[in-house]
Amino acid sequence: MTRKALEKQSSDKGTLESLLTSLEQAVEAKKQNDEAIAHIRESLSGRIEEMQQAKTMVERVMGASDVPSSPPKPSWSFPLRKEMVYWLAIFVLLQVLVIVWYQGFSNPDTVKPAPPSSDDLVMTAVQEKLTKQAIELVREDVVQGRLHSTELTIQALSAELPEVVRERVLKSLGEPEMDFMRDALDILEGKIITKE
Repeated sequence: MTRKALEKQSSDKGTLESLLTSLEQAVEAKKQNDEAIAHIRESLSGRIEEMQQAKTMVERVMGASDVPSSPPKPSWSFPLRKEMVYWLAIFVLLQVLVIVWYQGFSNPDTVKPAPPSSDDLVMTAVQEKLTKQAIELVREDVVQGRLHSTELTIQALSAELPEVVRERVLKSLGEPEMDFMRDALDILEGKIITKE
C-alpha cells in the first residue's frame, strides 16, 4: 500500500470513528428528547384535564345564570311527610265528627245530654224559680248601690234563698270581691240546672 492510501485509510477511519461518536451522541440526545417529550406530554395531559374541569365548572355557572331558575321539585323529605301526616290526621278527625253529627241527626235518641258537672246546681223546677228570683233581687240591689260589701250581699242572698238549696248556692258563689259581685251572680245563675 502506498503512503497516500494509508493516509486516506487512516483519515477515513478517523472520520468513521467521529461519525460513530456523533451518531451515538445523537441517539443519546434523541433518547433524552423522547424522555423530555414524554414528561412534557404527561404534565400537559394533567393540565389539560384540570383546564377541562375548570371549563366544565365555568359552563355550569354560566349556564345557571343564563337559564331562568325553575322552582325546585318537591322532595319527600321528613318535614313534608310530617306535614302530610298532620293534614291526614285533621282529615280523619273531620270525617269522624261528620259521621257522629250525621248519626245524631238521623237518630236523636242516641244524643244524650251531658251529665251535670260538679259545679252545676241541680234543683227542682220550684227551687230553680225561687233561687233565680233571689239572685235577681240581690243583683238589682248590687247594681243600684244598696249593697256595698261582700258580707252584706251574701247575707241578703242567704235571706232570699230557699232553705233547701241555701248552703249549696252560697258555697258555689264563694266570696267574690264587691267589684265583681254582679258577674259572680250572673255566673251563679248560669250554674242552675233543673232536675227532670
